[in-house]
Amino acid sequence: MPMYIRTTKVVRNRTLCFGINKIVALKRNELPIEYIGSLPHCCLDERGKLHIHAFDLDKQLTFQVTVKKGDILTKDNFHNMLAILRKCGDNLHKINKSRFQRWQGDLTFKI
Repeated sequence: MPMYIRTTKVVRNRTLCFGINKIVALKRNELPIEYIGSLPHCCLDERGKLHIHAFDLDKQLTFQVTVKKGDILTKDNFHNMLAILRKCGDNLHKINKSRFQRWQGDLTFKI
């Protein structure tokens, strides 16, 4: 299932921003355990909040960002968040590819 964020362009205090209208993403229980235990990853909670967990290489620390419907983000912050979300997607793709590659081959069951 693809993840998407629907937005509206707004201007707040003379700053270009994006208003979050809708977030569609997988919930924590729909994601592989390997993904949730790795960085970066993101998931939607029961209340519709998107939790993003990542690692800042410059500061050498992990961080969490939470975004929900109705939030207003500056243009720069929004594009930074999109870059991290793309890395989350790449990480999930890599984990899923690895999981499915291991699930190949023939087995014989003795009954």
